[in-house]
Amino acid sequence: MTTRTILCVDDNKMVLTILKRWLETEKVNIITALNPKEAFEILENHEIDVVISDILMPDMDGIAFLRSLKRVYPSVVRVILSGHLHMSSMLTAINEVGIFAFITKPLEYTDQFTAVIQNALNQSHRNRQKQIFEKNSAALLQQFLITILKHNDGNYLLLDENGQIVAVDPVLSEAYPIGIVLQDDAWEGLYLANHHLHIPPSNRDVTEHERYTLVRLNTFGTSFYFLRLHEAV
Repeated sequence: MTTRTILCVDDNKMVLTILKRWLETEKVNIITALNPKEAFEILENHEIDVVISDILMPDMDGIAFLRSLKRVYPSVVRVILSGHLHMSSMLTAINEVGIFAFITKPLEYTDQFTAVIQNALNQSHRNRQKQIFEKNSAALLQQFLITILKHNDGNYLLLDENGQIVAVDPVLSEAYPIGIVLQDDAWEGLYLANHHLHIPPSNRDVTEHERYTLVRLNTFGTSFYFLRLHEAV
């Protein structure tokens, strides 16, 4: 069985020592960090299942840290550790940060504490399984779409959710090779330089235009964009 890892972040060394001693009895690997900067360095080099973070820390508070954690490592389960959690902070944690659970100070080694830890570890396992499923499913879908598009009428591009070309009609491959990104940072949306064509962002699944048709395909938590150009290069 793979050993699961919990990262504890607190600027109080005594708190980290207590957590480490308690959590080691739960048969998990424990890593500690005194601040968010140390925590992100650890996250870059270790596979972390759960992060338990204090709220009041110097340089970056716990809410800001966990918000960044959610953006960069969304599958990691986030638990708040604090004795100073006001209602406004709690609402922010729930709505913006996606907090799984709260552990209050002063710390007490109770059945409730162990239940929170086990539930967080179980949630981490579910998150990772979901992430693997979505990644594999997206890869299969991409290959399926590429196969279908090979028999298409032509003048098409298949883009991933970042605007990167993953498949292209051979007629357009010289102008728009696989791997380049068509996102237009200055104007938002997509920009096809060889067509002098700017495609603004749209929330619609199908966008019809005199020069192109853009179809958004959403599945398994991933988006692809099928772009048919109505004129060659």
